[in-house]
Amino acid sequence: MKKRNILIYPCGADNALEIYESLRYSVHLNVYGANSKESIADLIIENKVITLPNISEANFVDELNRIINTYSIDLIFPTHDDVVYFLSKNKDEINTKIVGVDPNINQVARYKSKTYDLLSKYDFVPRQYFKSNEISEYPIFCKPDKGHGSIGTFKINDASDLKDELFENNVVTEFLPGDEFTVDCFSDKNNELLYAFPRKRHLVRNGVSHINVEADQATIDACFEIGKKINDELKFKGLWFFQVKEDKSGDLKLLEICPRIATTMAFDRYKGVNLPLLTTFAYFDMDVEINVMHKDIELYRYSQTKAKYKIEYENLFIDFDDTLIINGKVCLDAISLVYQSKNQGKKVYLITKHEFDLKETLKKYHIAENLFDEIIHMEMNDQKFKYMQQPASIFVDNFYKERKEVFEQIGMPVFDVDGIKSLIKN
Repeated sequence: MKKRNILIYPCGADNALEIYESLRYSVHLNVYGANSKESIADLIIENKVITLPNISEANFVDELNRIINTYSIDLIFPTHDDVVYFLSKNKDEINTKIVGVDPNINQVARYKSKTYDLLSKYDFVPRQYFKSNEISEYPIFCKPDKGHGSIGTFKINDASDLKDELFENNVVTEFLPGDEFTVDCFSDKNNELLYAFPRKRHLVRNGVSHINVEADQATIDACFEIGKKINDELKFKGLWFFQVKEDKSGDLKLLEICPRIATTMAFDRYKGVNLPLLTTFAYFDMDVEINVMHKDIELYRYSQTKAKYKIEYENLFIDFDDTLIINGKVCLDAISLVYQSKNQGKKVYLITKHEFDLKETLKKYHIAENLFDEIIHMEMNDQKFKYMQQPASIFVDNFYKERKEVFEQIGMPVFDVDGIKSLIKN
C-alpha cells in the first residue's frame, strides 16, 4: 500500500484529535489537519494545521479542492455533524474521497424523526407521541428533532408541563430511565457490519462520557443485533455509532445514530480495534479483519491544557540534575522534548553542573552522549548564560535561580520542567 494523505476537518475538537491519535503512527499514512479558526490542534498535530474558510463561505469548496490538490489528499475525515451534512450535499464537487457522506444516511441521521420512521418496524425504537392526548403515562422525554447529544433535551414529569408547541421541531418519546450505552461500529468495504461494541456511559457531563466501562455479554449481543438491523437499512461503510438506553423493563431503545467518529472511540482503540485506521482501509477498498485484544477495560477522559507560545527556537539548552533526571529516574517529558527537538532538526545542548562523573551517570540512565550536539559540563560556581549565546534558543532548568539569571542576562525564554508539556506536540 502506498502512503496515503489524510485530512481531518475540522481538527480541533476531541473527536478530531482522536482520529489524529489513531492515525498518526501508521506507516501507511500522512495525516494533516485543517480548521477554520485557531484551536489546540495547532499545539498537537505535527504537520502545520491548514486554514480553510468556514463551510458557510462561498469559496469553501474551491479552497478545499485547492488544498486537496496541494497536499494530494486521498481521504477526508469530517468530524462535525454540520460539516458531514454539508459535504454529503456537495460531495460530487469535491475532488477526493470523504468518510461518511452518503446523502441518504446523513438525511436519516440528522433528524431523529426520520431515524425513527425508517426503523419503526423494529422493537428497539422508543414509543413516540405526536399529540398530547396520546400520552397516558408520565414522565416523557423531549429532544430536538435536529440535534445531537443532550443539547436541548428535557424530561416532562406531568401533563401540566406539556405544551402543544413542544411537538413542533421536537421528538417526544417515552422516558427511558435505565443505563445508557454508546455502541461503536464498523462496517467493511462491502457494507457488512463487522463490529458493534457497547460501552456504558458511566459518568456523563454535558453530553460527554467521562468514564466508560464495558457492557455485559447480554448487552453486547443485543447491541450487535440492533447494529445489524440498522446497518441492513442504511449500508454504512467505515466507522459509525449509535446510542441506546434501557427502558423501565430493561429493554434497549434507540436514541440516535451518527455516521461520524464518536468522541470516546479511543475506548475501542485501547481494546486493540482502531476504528479510524480500519475506516481508511475500507475506503481504499481493502479487506480487513477485527480481533479484540483486550477485555474488561475502563476509559477515563480528562481535560488537557496547553499554552501556545509565540516562540520559534532552533537550539534547546537543557539541564541534567532534577530536570532530565528527577528522583533517580529519567523525566519522560524532558527526554521527549529532547527527541522531538532532534526530530525537528534542532540542536540540543546538555548544560550541567553535575558533581559526579557525567559519562558514567549518562550510562547509568541509558542516555547516549551523542544524543546531544554538545555537552557543557561546568564548575559549580560558573554561570550558564555565558555558554548560551546562540540566537533562537530556549532553556529548560528546574532551578529558579538559574532560569532567572539566564532570563535577566540574555533575555532567553526559560521553562521549568512543569512547562515542558506545552512545548511537546502530542
